Amino acid sequence: MRDGSARITIKWLTALFYRVDRKVAHAFASKDPNLFELRGSCTRCGACCESPMITVPRLIFFARSLRTLFLAWQRWVNGMEFAREDRKTRTFVFTCTHYDPETRLCDSYKSRPVMCREYPRLLLEAPNPEFLDGCGYHAVYAQSDAMREALRKETNLPPDKLAELERKLRLDTPSESGESQSP
Repeated sequence: MRDGSARITIKWLTALFYRVDRKVAHAFASKDPNLFELRGSCTRCGACCESPMITVPRLIFFARSLRTLFLAWQRWVNGMEFAREDRKTRTFVFTCTHYDPETRLCDSYKSRPVMCREYPRLLLEAPNPEFLDGCGYHAVYAQSDAMREALRKETNLPPDKLAELERKLRLDTPSESGESQSP
């Protein structure tokens, strides 16, 4: 299902409003909202395209009219067909009509929705970013150098335990993991 000019225009305007909203929100924020930096690169696994997920506020999830409107927008504008929901996390799971699992390509990549454009950067705003299996990206704590130095100075952990703690705290660096930072 390729996007026509009307859908492309709607998606472009939506992306523009989203970017302006983000810039205004960041301008008024007292600190950088991201505790993490994005590292790695896309492996073209397709996990983010096969089952896109959107976690929504309580009101959208439970208010019937808002829920209907939200799901209709996803279907008619973004080409996302509702597949299932997770009530515990208030997450909608979709199948994307633009994704071809055989070629692992999007037939409307240039006009993809904001949620697709911003994956996986949006995950960095979570307190504990979780990436999909097979995804080549990962999060690294933004102050990892200072934290690593403090751990090495202030703890007497054996090297293997220290390495495990650094991994769990997401303290790896590009030089140690051999990966770049750009998405």
